[in-house]
Amino acid sequence: MHTRASNHVVCEFLLSLRPGAPVRAGVVWCVPVIGAADGPDADLLEEALGQGTSKVTEVGEQGRVGSVRVAHGGGRHLLVLNGEQVAGAKQDRVFNSSFIVPPGIEVDLPVSCVERGRWRRASDEFTSLGTTVSSRTRISSVRSVTDSLSRGRGYEGDQGAVWREVDGYLRRSCTPSATSAFADGFRSRSREVEGLLSGLSPCPGQVGLAAVLGDTMCLFDAFGSADLYRRGWKMVARGVLAEVYDDGKESSDPVGAVTRALRGLASLPLSRTPAPGCGETVSGHSAAYALSAVCHEGKLYHALAGGT
Repeated sequence: MHTRASNHVVCEFLLSLRPGAPVRAGVVWCVPVIGAADGPDADLLEEALGQGTSKVTEVGEQGRVGSVRVAHGGGRHLLVLNGEQVAGAKQDRVFNSSFIVPPGIEVDLPVSCVERGRWRRASDEFTSLGTTVSSRTRISSVRSVTDSLSRGRGYEGDQGAVWREVDGYLRRSCTPSATSAFADGFRSRSREVEGLLSGLSPCPGQVGLAAVLGDTMCLFDAFGSADLYRRGWKMVARGVLAEVYDDGKESSDPVGAVTRALRGLASLPLSRTPAPGCGETVSGHSAAYALSAVCHEGKLYHALAGGT
């Protein structure tokens, strides 16, 4: 079946979006991103793990720091999110990009460690923590992995940089952690995060969320359909709200910041890389922005981007 090139799909998607009414959450503005309600459907990893239709395990008995094994037994494609955390097994991990896994397939997916001080089996399978890592950690990883893809090195993340981000997050959240685990920092902020979460419930047509600090859109996270966002928004929003943001200049126009950033992202030179599982990763970066998206059969499933 002939489909449009994935880079054109991503550009058209970005240009079709519009920002909604912003919501203040501490020092950051959260701006809903409105798009077409119809789009691709998929199981989300958090759902599939909870229902027992999929599982995530170490790669073999010994395990491999940079990979985990995802076995998907559901009836439709599985969407794994860039920055999504899984906990347990030999150490907590975070996915280096968004991936699509077809039904009945077992595939090894690239990850980074977000728990430096543990390499011992706590469980046979990973569980979902129901959140991504924080905004700063996610975008740092997007830049690193996008650069790696552009150099033909695959989905390698800068593990040292990830550990530094986790250490920085634990310091900012004033959280001691015996194993230097990002999850400990998140748990220390969970009451505040859950208190703010209800203010970000999806509005009609919402497909994503943008976070604006000062005049910068520091994070943009969007799904290919409003239904996917409706089911996955809490994971995205928790990662945004869990960040400990520096006090910066007050944003006078968060909607304008998002509008400008979407245009900037749509003008990035983009490259395509065949992704493990199925589909393609579409990625690009500049001095101002970094973007990573996953597409399959002419449809965008998920996009993550941020500015500096």
